[in-house]
Amino acid sequence: MKKKRATLKKELFLKVVLFSGLILAVFGALFAYFFYSSEVKKVSILLEERNVALKNFIEARFLKLRNLIEFLSEVDEVRNAPQGNLEREKALALYRRFQEIDPDINYIYSGYADGTLLINDYTPPEGYDPRVRPWYLAALESHPEVSGGIPYREIKSGEWLVSISKTLLNDRGEINGVLSVETFLEPIFEVLKQSAGNYRSFYSYVIRSDGKVLIHHREPFLGKLFQEVTGSPFSFNAASGYFTYQLNGAAKLAYYSKIEPLDWIVVTALERREIVAFIVQQILKAVAIVAVLSLLLGWILSGILSKRIISPITSLKEQVEKMVGETPEEAKVKVEYPENEIGSILQNIEQLTQAELHKKNQRLESANLLLQELSITDQLSGLYNRRKMYAEFKKEVDRVSRYGGTFSVIMFDLDNFKEINDTLGHQVGDAVLKEIARLTKATIRSVDVVSRWGGDEFLILCPGTFLSEARMLAERLQKTIENHRFQEGIQVTASIGICEFLPQESIEELLRRVDEALYRAKKSGKNTVKS
Repeated sequence: MKKKRATLKKELFLKVVLFSGLILAVFGALFAYFFYSSEVKKVSILLEERNVALKNFIEARFLKLRNLIEFLSEVDEVRNAPQGNLEREKALALYRRFQEIDPDINYIYSGYADGTLLINDYTPPEGYDPRVRPWYLAALESHPEVSGGIPYREIKSGEWLVSISKTLLNDRGEINGVLSVETFLEPIFEVLKQSAGNYRSFYSYVIRSDGKVLIHHREPFLGKLFQEVTGSPFSFNAASGYFTYQLNGAAKLAYYSKIEPLDWIVVTALERREIVAFIVQQILKAVAIVAVLSLLLGWILSGILSKRIISPITSLKEQVEKMVGETPEEAKVKVEYPENEIGSILQNIEQLTQAELHKKNQRLESANLLLQELSITDQLSGLYNRRKMYAEFKKEVDRVSRYGGTFSVIMFDLDNFKEINDTLGHQVGDAVLKEIARLTKATIRSVDVVSRWGGDEFLILCPGTFLSEARMLAERLQKTIENHRFQEGIQVTASIGICEFLPQESIEELLRRVDEALYRAKKSGKNTVKS
C-alpha cells in the first residue's frame, strides 16, 4: 500500500511539473517574442538617439568653423596678406584672437599662391610648400565653396586632423591663396567610439556626401571610400534612416543622418550578433528563473494536492479495502488543460501593427518625395533652382566631353523689374515671375532645361544646340514675353544673353561669358538678344 501511495504522489508531482513546464514553454515563447521585438525596437531607438546627439555635437563643432572660414575669407587683411607686413600682422592677430576664444580650433592659417604660409606659433618643416598640401588642394577643388573637409596627418606630429578650407580671392577676383581652419580628431574619436547601453560594439563615424570616410576612430578607414571599407554600395538618399551592411564578415545595424550645411553624413552602428547574444542571454536567464519557479510550484502544488486530495482518497481506499477485503483498480488521474487565447490575441495585434506600419510607410514615402522635389525646385516659379541647374550643367558637360557635340546657354532677366515691385508691390511682381516661368516653359523645347537662377534672372540649358539655333530660340522667347499682356496691364520685356559651350571650358567660364552677353544686351538698350 505504501508503494502504491508513493507512486500516486510521484505521478501527481510529475504531472504538475509537466503542466508547469507546458505553461513555461507557452509563456517562454511569448516572452522571447515580445522581449526580442522590444529589445530590437529599443536598440533602434538607442541608435537613432545616439546618432542625433552626435550629429548635433558634430554640427555645432564644425558649423562654427565653417562660418568662421566664410567670415575670415572676406577680411581684406587675410585676402591681401602677401602685399605687406601690416596686413600679415593684422591677419595673424585675428587668427590668434579666434584661437584663444575657441578651444576647439587648433590652428588657423593661410597659404598663398607665392608659396608663403601665415600661421601663429608653428614653424613648418624645411621645404614646406602649402600649395601641395591636402587642405590647399581641397579648397581649389571646392572653389568657390568651402571644402567638405579632409582628414590628414599633421606633417610634424603625425596626429590626425580634419581641415576645412576655402579659396581666397584678391581684389581682381583671382584666387590668391587658401584659408584653412583645423581641429584635431582625437577628442572627436573618443566621443564617437563610446558605447551605449548594454552594447560595447556601438560606435559612430562621419562620411562625406561623396562617400569618403572623414572621421573614424580606426585610422586605416580615414580617407577611404565607404564602399571600399564595407563592400556595400554608397546610397543615402533620405535625410536619415536605418540600413544594414557587412564589415569583416560581421553584420551591422546602423542609423544615419545628414548634416546638410556641411554635406556630411553621421553614421552610428553596432553588430547584430551582439544584439542577438544579449537577447539570448536575457531569455536564458528568464527561462532558468521560470524553470526553478515551476519546479518549486510543482512541489508546492503536489504537496497541497497530496494532502487535500490524495491523502483523503488513500484513507478512503484503505477503509473500503478493510470493509470489502479486496483491492480495486487504481483510479486514473486525469489532467485537463485550460484553453489558451493568447495566440489569437497576438495575431490580431500583428495584423493591426502591419496595417499601421503600412500607413506610416506610405506617409513617409510621400514626405520623402515632397522633400526631394523641394530640394531641386524654386518654390515661387516651380522651375529648377540654382543648385539643380548646376548639376544639369555638369551632366551636359560630361556628355559633351564623352560623346562630342555641343550645347548652348540662354540667360535673361526682366527689364526694369524693380519698378514693378516698387510701384505695384511684390505680390504683383511674384505673379509676373510665375507667368514668365509658364511662358518660358511653353516656348522652349522639351529637351531644354530652364531654371530660376536668382531674382528675376532665368537660365536655359539647350542640349545639342549651336549658337545660331539658340539665337532663334532666344528671339522667339523675347517676342513672346514682349507681346504678352500681364495682369494690371503690365508690359514686360527681357534682355537676353546667349553663348555656345567651348571645348575644355569650365562651367564657371561658360556662365561668366553668358552673363557678359546679358550685360551687353542691357547696355545696348534692353529688350534684345546678344551673344
